[in-house]
Amino acid sequence: MIAQAGPLSQTAHGIDNKIDTHTSHDSSPPPPSPPDPPRPPPRDECSGCGTTAVVLGASSPVYYSGGASYATVEEGSGSSAPLLPGPGRLDLYLGAHSVVGSDGAMLGEVRASKDWLGLAVSGIRYVEHVEDGKREDNVSLYLTAFTLSGRLLQHESTEMWLDGGLAVSGSSEYESIVGSAWSLRGEHGLNPDLALRGQARYYVLEHGVSAMEAWGGVRAWFLQAGYRVLKFNVGPALHGPEAGVALRF
Repeated sequence: MIAQAGPLSQTAHGIDNKIDTHTSHDSSPPPPSPPDPPRPPPRDECSGCGTTAVVLGASSPVYYSGGASYATVEEGSGSSAPLLPGPGRLDLYLGAHSVVGSDGAMLGEVRASKDWLGLAVSGIRYVEHVEDGKREDNVSLYLTAFTLSGRLLQHESTEMWLDGGLAVSGSSEYESIVGSAWSLRGEHGLNPDLALRGQARYYVLEHGVSAMEAWGGVRAWFLQAGYRVLKFNVGPALHGPEAGVALRF
């Protein structure tokens, strides 16, 4: 039990204050805009222009009729290589995060990829019990990201990926806010059952709220362990060790 407001409570209240300040600035009436200049009368810049149509079919010469030109293009009959060759991959992760000076967090991730393209959804939820003599409260905060991934590099057992997409954050202290999440992550396999992993992610949210997250660790068989740091642009950092179950299919 925490004797006073911990890092999560300070961060959540700081974000709430930043949202209130940003909202009050946005609610002030904008200055009057100048009147629009008069529009010039429309002009007919092209009279009698012909149109062009392309027709798929057997090869034939171009011919003209009634001011319009027509051409035929021969369809290709050869088979093309698949856009995403090779088998797909599915990664699942469920873990627990111990936050220094706070209670902790639960997190999970589902990631599907095929060749150089991937999709993922991830989320983390922090909780903290606060009792300082004046009040007793449970504070929570969550971050969720829906991302599209593209592989930047693959060399033997090393991969580098760039992720980007939608981010949502909410708390018991403030309403949900949305924005974007961008991350760079990598993995280096030491052998089929042992790999080093790392990720750096930046959140850009509404009302001037942003956050930087970094994680690094190791995956051994179906277990994964590491250290995570999340720092908003208000409040202290939320950091500590993390461990969970990581499965790959």
